[in-house]
Amino acid sequence: MKLDTRNGLIEVLEVPTTKYDPSKPNDFEFILAQRRRKKKDLEKDLKQARQIKQMKIEEERRQKQAEKVNLDVSGEEAFLMRANKTTKKLTGKQKVQQMMANMGWGGKGLGIDEQGITAPLIHQKISKSTGKIVKGRE
Repeated sequence: MKLDTRNGLIEVLEVPTTKYDPSKPNDFEFILAQRRRKKKDLEKDLKQARQIKQMKIEEERRQKQAEKVNLDVSGEEAFLMRANKTTKKLTGKQKVQQMMANMGWGGKGLGIDEQGITAPLIHQKISKSTGKIVKGRE
């Protein structure tokens, strides 16, 4: 049932399909029991969905772990593989570019249509305690 309360008047927009019969009391307890049952079923379904999702995540983690570990490698091969994985020191600009690439940046302007600036903003010192931000070089 919807009520229209414009101009301070109450107007019933829908008429109930059944009339109230005092000899037949409402089944309010039955309705409450149905609501509780539906809520319990919904919670059970959500719990099962969470468990399934957690199991999938665990399975994927186990598969990734199994892919990382290759025990069929001799000690010499393992040493050479580790020696080839030298870590390079990144400069500040390279670190920022790597972080942006991890978030989906492809080297073009930011924005939906890649219309934004491509150069980083640079701080330019004006005096001892003030500065301004300027557009960096391309």
